[in-house]
Amino acid sequence: MNDELQYDEDLWFFHKGCTGKHFLLGNPHTFSGRMSAWCPVNQRSFAVSKSEIEEQSEPSKYWIQGFLHGNQPEPPVNEEGDVEVESMAFQKWAAASVLFTETGYWWSGEPRHCATCRQELLAAEPAEICSNCRDKAQL
Repeated sequence: MNDELQYDEDLWFFHKGCTGKHFLLGNPHTFSGRMSAWCPVNQRSFAVSKSEIEEQSEPSKYWIQGFLHGNQPEPPVNEEGDVEVESMAFQKWAAASVLFTETGYWWSGEPRHCATCRQELLAAEPAEICSNCRDKAQL
């Protein structure tokens, strides 16, 4: 048996918390949006989110995009197990799903609220401030 780790050298990225190239491995099966990666500097695998990636190869960009689309959490269902596309819960899920492909983050705990305006945050908003307040602060 070969104990040597196998990874695709085209699937590299630079991690915010470390130096040198890191490599995408697959799904660590931890939280939605988390990816398994290899750190040659520390000789270990770890879980990484899209928001922790500073720079990446073109193949990594598309691999991450596909991974996040396939890793998207299921839509909410009613008591009968049906998706109600007209419901507010579905509308929030749909908006969060679009954002999820940008952030790679999905909160699964109790609802959170914006620290500035107290509006309920979308599940894919990683900060404690909503995108509306964040956009206003950047103006």
